[in-house]
Formats: sequence, structure tokens, C-alpha cells
Amino acid sequence: VTFRSLSREREERMRHRATERHYRELVEGASDLIYTLSLEGVILESNPAAESILGYTTEEMRGMTADRLLTPDNHALSRSYLVVKENG
Repeated sequence: VTFRSLSREREERMRHRATERHYRELVEGASDLIYTLSLEGVILESNPAAESILGYTTEEMRGMTADRLLTPDNHALSRSYLVVKENG
């Protein structure tokens, strides 16, 4: 292990943290509903706009399936996104 490789690793970690912070700020500040799902369609996280629009806190939504919150017209679309994610 050299000083140069440690320095490179440190710079990569700092860039990664900056990217994560930027992503978090973007999602948290969005006026659109944003949530993340497991491959099974279970809500893992949501942003403040999702809480405001849907009337549930993130804690209340965690563990719900997206189908419970979507209109029937959007169920097939939601499932198609999960299929795309599963297949790559």
C-alpha cells in the first residue's frame, strides 16, 4: 500500500459522498413524489413530497406495496418497471 493509493482511495470516497449528498438533496427537494421499491414492489423509502401528496409518513409507507398507493391504471406500469429492473 502506497501513499498514492491511499490518497486515491480517499479522493474516491469523498467523490462518492458528494454524489450521495447531491442525490439526497435532489430527491428531498423535489416537488414530485419519489419512492424506492424492493424488487418485490415493497416501498423502502420516500421523499417529503410523497408524504405530502399521499398523506402517509415514510415510516407508514415502508413495507406497503406500491400497488396499495397507486391507481389501478398505474399497477401494470409499476410492475413493468420492476420487471425491467430484474432483467437488468
